[in-house]
Amino acid sequence: MNEQKWQNMLQIRIALCGLALLFCFGLLLYRLWQVQVLQNREHQDRNARQSIRLLRLNPARGRIFSADGQVLADNHCYYDLGFYVSEMRQPGRSYKTTAYILACEKRIALCIGRMPQLTADQLQTHIRRHPILPLIIGKDLTAQELARVGELTPPIPGLAIIPRSERKYPVPESCAHILGFTGRRLPEDDINAEKTRYSFVTPELSGRSGLEATYNHILAGRNGSRLLKVDAQGFVHDDVRQPLLPRDGDDLHLTIDSRAQRAAETALRGKCGALVLVEVNSGAVLALASAPTYSLEELSAEKYAALDRAPGMPMKNRAVNETYTPGSIIKPLIALAALNSAVLHPQDSYNCIGYYALGNTRIRCAKLSGHGSINLQEAIYMSCNPFFLHYGSLTGLERLQPFFTAAGLGEKTGIDVPEFWTGIRPSREGALRWQKRPWQHSDTALVSLGQGIITMTPLQAALYTAALANGGILYRPFLVQKSSNPAGKIVQTTPPVIRHRLPTSPAMLRLIQTAMQEAVRHERGTAHGLQQSGLSLAAKTGTAEIDSGGERHKNAWAICYGPCDAPSFALACVIERGESGGHTAVPVVADFLQRWQQAAAVTP
Repeated sequence: MNEQKWQNMLQIRIALCGLALLFCFGLLLYRLWQVQVLQNREHQDRNARQSIRLLRLNPARGRIFSADGQVLADNHCYYDLGFYVSEMRQPGRSYKTTAYILACEKRIALCIGRMPQLTADQLQTHIRRHPILPLIIGKDLTAQELARVGELTPPIPGLAIIPRSERKYPVPESCAHILGFTGRRLPEDDINAEKTRYSFVTPELSGRSGLEATYNHILAGRNGSRLLKVDAQGFVHDDVRQPLLPRDGDDLHLTIDSRAQRAAETALRGKCGALVLVEVNSGAVLALASAPTYSLEELSAEKYAALDRAPGMPMKNRAVNETYTPGSIIKPLIALAALNSAVLHPQDSYNCIGYYALGNTRIRCAKLSGHGSINLQEAIYMSCNPFFLHYGSLTGLERLQPFFTAAGLGEKTGIDVPEFWTGIRPSREGALRWQKRPWQHSDTALVSLGQGIITMTPLQAALYTAALANGGILYRPFLVQKSSNPAGKIVQTTPPVIRHRLPTSPAMLRLIQTAMQEAVRHERGTAHGLQQSGLSLAAKTGTAEIDSGGERHKNAWAICYGPCDAPSFALACVIERGESGGHTAVPVVADFLQRWQQAAAVTP
């Protein structure tokens, strides 16, 4: 009985073992089927990824030309030597890979006659931070060095000659604030985003400031790619398919006249200030200079940091992104508002006694003895303060404001370089914001002289001057006239855009224009010094008194347009810490105009 029971139990155990073996065998068959059938595609993809490399090809950046055809920004190709580190990994621990790569770098350095530069720390940092970028071990190789690298025997896996395009500026000190500068795009989020698509990338140029930044999407072009077959040792054999060639960036053709630009930069040399020249009937910017300036040549991060802290702030674009109290250059606008409000009539006269009593304060005229009986035109060309204090106060803030708005005060111009400041348009809200008090009658009087709660940029002043010349139209300024593709076909043009119109009549504007002409022609005119330019001009000067941290100084202004019979250009110039508009800014403008004429060899 016991033997029978034992036999039964043995049979059960044998059956269970058989079932277990059958289950295991079935599991192995299922796994084999899963690997060979279900996961076949995945293994094929992984194998392809291990032997196929997608390399990004960077396009050439578009060039930038001046209106007169001068190349302002170009490209130059250099050749670097680099390792694609992922193709150089060695079996075993990571230190073996490090030792191998360092040994390869020493071998190459010996071959081309350079000193080894790579350290283990640099290598590990590169692998950790930028695994899909080439590790550069030699920059700017000569033709002889490139030939030596090509003769290396045995060849080194992962070694590549890397073309590198750099921005070149034929005149690096000119147009720096307009063009801006570029840098290598290396943000970590961009690199990580590329990992899912590209095996390898080389850093591409990207605009960081100025037109290079604003029009980066046009200048940058479109990337191409190569699909390479790489063997297990890391050697590239051939292209898997025809390379997708990059599309080079489009070229920009500016409104800037290179002769006018260099004349402006030369006239401003040694000063702090700005000069802006615009086309009267379109808003096209012909010259935009800020001083001090800087050189775009080899602008490294260290040089940039030093310039950013340098005296005079050379990195600041004063023409666009610095606001100044305008002083007396605002007087033509005040006169238009007073005429339009019928507070002032062309035949009216005012008795200037040398000062204007504003409450208990006496605001003096430039002529301390007074001008005596003076009319509108005389008040403008001799810049009589009491005249404008009187009629500006009578006009009042509410009737002045439409003219401030139409002249573009307190708003961005819309120019196509980064613009951060709007200036201050006189308003009751502005008094509360900037002075922490309500608007007062004295504020109206002061802004009528271009003092107090009012500021503007040199670019705004140039556009306002153009509006005085062209019949009252305020245009949006622009620097790019057109863009063209690599084949030379025009892709896009910039039409003039009207922003505002001065709410006045042609007859009233002619009164102001005649007075501004007298400021140059009349021997007592504040802009009489512009006669030496030999051009027919209309102008207005300004001297703004500034109290900065208890220190008082003056900024000198001059605005003008010409030729008087058919105005084509208008300009504004401001010089910081000057004596007066007539003594400081006018000589700079005259110097600029003479240099511009000489360079162009024709009357502008």
